Amino acid sequence: MTPVEQIIQSYLSKKLAITLSGKTDSLLVIDWKTIVEKHEELMEKIEEMEDEEAGEYLVEHESELMQITENFMNDACDEKVEDEKWVPFGLVGLAYPADGFAETKHNGLLLLDMTKAKTGTVPVIHFHKGKAQTVAASLEELQINEIK
Repeated sequence: MTPVEQIIQSYLSKKLAITLSGKTDSLLVIDWKTIVEKHEELMEKIEEMEDEEAGEYLVEHESELMQITENFMNDACDEKVEDEKWVPFGLVGLAYPADGFAETKHNGLLLLDMTKAKTGTVPVIHFHKGKAQTVAASLEELQINEIK
């Protein structure tokens, strides 16, 4: 496990706060790899279904990946995530514990910029309302605190 993966794992299932641009907000750290795997399992289930049946099934069984893509990303962000240039790891501004990710009132998504990983550090991008901004040169630089 890489140091970045270790940090992310250490934050999973914890009530966290993050300070971005002087503003403190809630942070929910997610395991993107697991979210993708669960989504792929769901897609395998609907492979044999007719389009209409699959559509109805997905309405009732929407994956976390679908919720995050729909509510936190735009097409350009989604494309970079699909190409593994950016890797989501945190949802900003959600209530804890989150009851799914179909929230329209949030303060964005945190992603690791894997295009810069060759330098030894992985910058962190805050993506909100269609705009991407680098907020830290590495995950370690973020101001993340556990809330007791």
